[in-house]
Amino acid sequence: MSFPTGDDNTSLVRVSTRGGADQVRLGQTYTYELQVTNLSNEITLENVAIHQELPGSMRVAGVRPEGIAEGSEPGTFMIGHLAPGETRNFEVALVPEEAGRFETCVRVTYNPVLCTSSVRLGPGAPR
Repeated sequence: MSFPTGDDNTSLVRVSTRGGADQVRLGQTYTYELQVTNLSNEITLENVAIHQELPGSMRVAGVRPEGIAEGSEPGTFMIGHLAPGETRNFEVALVPEEAGRFETCVRVTYNPVLCTSSVRLGPGAPR
């Protein structure tokens, strides 16, 4: 999934998942990996967060590595800073607490940072 357009060529962030299982037993941990990539070669992204909508019957059991913080809502993971081209991988462990189908959607929020520079000349320097 590439955000915001759905196409890697015109998006800033790609989120992909690996692992997991088609079926999970109640009370047992379901683990999968999320990979988040800054697709830009020039733009730094700050305040990057993944918002995975989880049904009330799913509990987040853990997130690895350290440094990936859970947000105030269940299923929100704070990535923070992503440099141009940087990829971060993290593992999410969920525990189903009710039987039924588990469906989820993912949103990404971030702030692109564009920087510019100039040279400051001292007094008397030619213009």
